[in-house]
Amino acid sequence: YIDALEGGQINEILLEEGAIVEKDEPILRLTNPRLEQIVLNREATLFEQINNMEITRLNMASQAIRNRQDLMRVGLDLQQTDRQYIKTKSLFEHGLESRSNLEISEEKYQNSKRLKTFMLETVRQDSLYRMNQLASLDNRAQSLNRQLDDVRRPLQNLIVRAPVKGQLSELNAEIGRLMGQGTRIGKVDVMDGFKMRVGVDEFYITKIVAGLKGTIEIDDDIYELKI
Repeated sequence: YIDALEGGQINEILLEEGAIVEKDEPILRLTNPRLEQIVLNREATLFEQINNMEITRLNMASQAIRNRQDLMRVGLDLQQTDRQYIKTKSLFEHGLESRSNLEISEEKYQNSKRLKTFMLETVRQDSLYRMNQLASLDNRAQSLNRQLDDVRRPLQNLIVRAPVKGQLSELNAEIGRLMGQGTRIGKVDVMDGFKMRVGVDEFYITKIVAGLKGTIEIDDDIYELKI
């Protein structure tokens, strides 16, 4: 049997009674403005969440770039202060530079070393945090996409489809008719598994058992039957 999975108004009848149908072939279309608006509202909410996640991804990527740039600047500064310290120390050893300037140069060098160590640890911690966050965002994105599929499913159900392959033997539908959820619309007969009902004389009743075979002639064609 064919039942309406969602309520609505018949907008289009795609097949006529008696048509041969494939499984899941569309038979008719329903419209349901209220349902469509509910789905649109839910989609908008989910799309907003998906958009916010993408913004978070972009922000994290931008932060990673800034961290690398900062680390490069700190590395260059360390090279410069290192060279300056070596130069000042050499001049001091030859009596061409004061001790105070040597101490200032050494302090700058040590500060640059500490800053690079700090930046390396910061980048490492940020990378670990970003990896965990990205994994969480991926899981959340998959969940939201599944929710989108679930939200859209009622709209898909507005297209009434054949439940099985066979012949559309009944179709109770007309354009504009309102149908509630669960309303019986028609029936599809399976073509490769017909059943026949025959009358049996009382004399033969005791001889009828499951599995008994027989034949029938229809339009000069012989068909095998089995009880």
